[in-house]
Amino acid sequence: MSLLVTYLSVRAVPGGVLSRTGHTEGSTDLCRLAGLTESAVICEVMNEDGTMARKKKPC
Repeated sequence: MSLLVTYLSVRAVPGGVLSRTGHTEGSTDLCRLAGLTESAVICEVMNEDGTMARKKKPC
């Protein structure tokens, strides 16, 4: 198993998930609702071939 770590800075769009339904907007909306600074760390899980690990479709 190899480990590749990449750091990217991203910015949420104004309006949060009501404007864009993304992980970035969701994480900053949760911070706002909790009364915290709108700053979050999110991550993506990758497959061994470098593609994004996605949830399988339900039967």
